Amino acid sequence: MKNKYIILLLILVNFSCQYEFDEVEKEVISKTPTTEISKFELTDQEDSIFIEKSTILEFTTEGNYKHIEINATLGGEKLLEARQEFENISKNKTKSSLTVDPPHNFTGCRQLIIEAYTNTGTGSYIDQLGFEELIWTRKYTLCFDNSPPDKINFSKLRVENGALKIEWNKYERHFFEKYNINISIQYDGYEQCNETLEIKDRDITSYELQDFVGGECVLTGSIRSPITSNYTEVTEYYDSRYQLEIIESSLDGDELTLIWNKSPFYKYFKGYELTENDNTIFESTNINDTSSVTKIRLGQEHAFKVGQNECERKELFYYRSGEDFSEFDELFYPSVNEVLYLKSNNDFYSVHNDKYLDIYHLAVSQNGMNIIGYGDNKTFHIYNPNNDIIIDQHEIESVVFGCRGGLTISDNDHAAYIAGSTNHAILNIKTGEINYGSGLEGQLEYIKISPQGDMIITKSSSGCFIEDIIDNRPINTREFVAREFEFNQDGSTIFVLSGNEFKEIDKTSLSIVYSLNLSHSVKNLTYDLNRNTLGWVTSQDTFEVYNIETKEIIKTINLFEGSYDSEYKFYMNAGRIYCSKGFYADI
Repeated sequence: MKNKYIILLLILVNFSCQYEFDEVEKEVISKTPTTEISKFELTDQEDSIFIEKSTILEFTTEGNYKHIEINATLGGEKLLEARQEFENISKNKTKSSLTVDPPHNFTGCRQLIIEAYTNTGTGSYIDQLGFEELIWTRKYTLCFDNSPPDKINFSKLRVENGALKIEWNKYERHFFEKYNINISIQYDGYEQCNETLEIKDRDITSYELQDFVGGECVLTGSIRSPITSNYTEVTEYYDSRYQLEIIESSLDGDELTLIWNKSPFYKYFKGYELTENDNTIFESTNINDTSSVTKIRLGQEHAFKVGQNECERKELFYYRSGEDFSEFDELFYPSVNEVLYLKSNNDFYSVHNDKYLDIYHLAVSQNGMNIIGYGDNKTFHIYNPNNDIIIDQHEIESVVFGCRGGLTISDNDHAAYIAGSTNHAILNIKTGEINYGSGLEGQLEYIKISPQGDMIITKSSSGCFIEDIIDNRPINTREFVAREFEFNQDGSTIFVLSGNEFKEIDKTSLSIVYSLNLSHSVKNLTYDLNRNTLGWVTSQDTFEVYNIETKEIIKTINLFEGSYDSEYKFYMNAGRIYCSKGFYADI
C-alpha cells in the first residue's frame, strides 16, 4: 500500500503587490494529517486472483475520513468510480463492488489498481476547501485462462496386487472441473463392460478396476474445465493376454470333469460360476476351486461357460460326449464283423469300403455273409461283403410287385420284403425264386426274417403275425403280440418289447420263456450279438443295456434330452451305440 500526501496550494498571484502567509496559516499547513484508512482490500481475496467467469469483487474500506472516492482500473480500463460523503471525520466504513468479465479469447494476467482518495484531516484552509487529499493505492493481479485444459497423462496402467490399476498425473493448472475417464472392457473387439468415472477432486489420481478380469481395457480420458467446453481426449490400451476359460476336460463314464485356469485377479475376486446351457451348475468363492464334475448326457450338446463376474465374457466351451459320426437315416450291420452301411437321404454308403451303392433298399444278414440290395429295373443285387462288388442279380418280372421296402435277409438263402400294401414276398437269393405270402389286414409296416430263414414276422397296422417258411413259401400264419422284436442268433428265441414289458418268447411254441416289467415305457429295440446284449431307449431319455445271459440291466446311459420322443434311431453293435443324430460311443 502506498500513501501519498499531496498538498494542493492555492496561489494567489498579484502582479501589483507581494502576499505572505501569516503565521497561523503556516501552522495549519504543517499539521499532521488525521485521516487514516485501517482497512483497504478486496473481501476474501489474495493478491493474485483467478477469474473463471463473470465475477463480482467486493471492496471494503474502513478508517477515519470525511469523504472517500474509489477508482478502479483493469489494464488501464476504468471499472469503477464512486464517491461517498460523511458528516464528520469518524470511524467510517465503505463497501464497493466491481464486476470483472473475463476478456474474450484472452489468456494471461492483468493488473487491477484500486485507488481511494480521502481528505487529509489537517484542518488547513486547503483541506477545508477539499483540495488537500490523501491517496491510498492497492494493486491486484487478475489472471484469466480461456485456453482448453491440458491432456490427461496416464502414467500407469498395469496389474498390481491382483487388480488392474490406473494412475494419472495431477492437473496443476488453476481452472479444474473434473477428470473424466471412460473405461471399456473388451474381448475380441466386443464390449463386455463400460463405466465412466467423473472425479472432481484433483488430488485423486488413481483408480482400481474391480470388474476387470481379463481381456482388453480401453481408457478414454480427458480433463474438463469450467471456463470452456473444449477438451482433448486421450486413449490408452491394456491387454492382459489372459482369459478365464476351460483348459482341460476328461470323461469317466457319464461324469465330465472340467478344469479352468486360476484367475490372477484376486483382489476383488467375487467367485467362479460355471454354467451349462445357461444354467448355473457350480459356484465357489474360493479362488483355488478351479474344477468341477458334472453328469452329462450322451449326444447332448453341452455349452459350458466359466466366469468370475458379470462383466466378464464367459468363453463358450462346447462338449458332446460320443465320437462324431455321419448323420444317417438307417444303419445296416451284421453282429459278427465290422461291415457297416449307412442310409442317408436315400443314398446307401458302405463305411468299411468307402463306396456308394446305387440301390433303393438294403439288407445285411446277422452273420454278415449275405448282403442284398434292390435297385433299378426291379433287380436284386447280391454283394460280396468284402468289397461290395455285385456277385449275382435277380430281376423280378415286370407284371408283379417289386420291393417296396422292409428288405430283410437270413444267414442262408432266403430274403423277404414288402411287395405291396398288404403283401410280402420270399426270395431265394440263389435261384431267384419268389413266392408271395397271403394278404394281411392293414398296411404292412415292417418285416423280419429269422437267421435260419425258417420264419418271418410281419407288423401291420392291424397287429403282428408270424409265418413259417417251408420250401421258400410263407405258411401257417399266427397272430403275435409285439411292438418291436428281434431274433436271437440261432433263431430259437424272439425278443419282444411291448409297452413297458420285455419278453423272451420261444419261437416254436410262442410261449413266454422270461419276462421283465420295466418301470417306464421303452422303444427302439436293438441287438448286439457280439456282446450278447440288447438295448432300448426309455421314456426317461436313457439307454438301457440288457444282458441276455444274466437277464439283468447292466448299464444305464443318459441320452440327450428329448431322445425318446425324437425321430433319431439307436443301434447297438460290437460294444458301441450308434445314433442317427451323428455320433457313436463305446458302451
